Amino acid sequence: MELDDFKTINQPGKGPYNKDEKNKKNPMDTFIEELKMVDAKDRKTTRLFIIIMGMFVVIYSGKLVFYHGMLSDGFAILVLGFLLILLYMFFRYRRLKRIDYAVPSIEFLKEATRRYRFMTVIDWIIIIPLLILLITGGAFIVYSSFLKYTGSSPWPLAVYFLIMAAAVCVGFWVGIKNWKRDKSTIREKIRKMQQELTG
Repeated sequence: MELDDFKTINQPGKGPYNKDEKNKKNPMDTFIEELKMVDAKDRKTTRLFIIIMGMFVVIYSGKLVFYHGMLSDGFAILVLGFLLILLYMFFRYRRLKRIDYAVPSIEFLKEATRRYRFMTVIDWIIIIPLLILLITGGAFIVYSSFLKYTGSSPWPLAVYFLIMAAAVCVGFWVGIKNWKRDKSTIREKIRKMQQELTG
């Protein structure tokens, strides 16, 4: 090795260690890239849900032509419920599309904390009435369908409400489980980064 080789190693900005430091990414930039991937997955899931809800609206709207009375009312309530869910999912999708990753770090992390909560107050206010609406529509259909077989017996509705209660509980449990798997760790990272930035 000649003297010129030693000069190259010792010159600032040209050694291997300086090159590594230059290639290091800002932790905030790396974290934002991670959030972008999660948000992209959420947008994809929301689009799929919108398609499914749209199919339900079309299918149950078609059934309105063939039924009348309480049965028709039940299907009409279901169509209304699916339409409202569709609007809600459109709202969520637009909100996901409008995420600004270029805002100041503190503001971005504050918004991300709200976005990655399991359920917001607004979600509860919207989802609970929608569940009641869908369950009511289903109850109309069940009662009307079994009326000619069981008369005014309350048992078909009792069984129906038990099944729906179980379905809601299972759905809630699965939702929490999926949130813990996909979002709780990220939310904890957000909190730690907020603490670091605010000192």
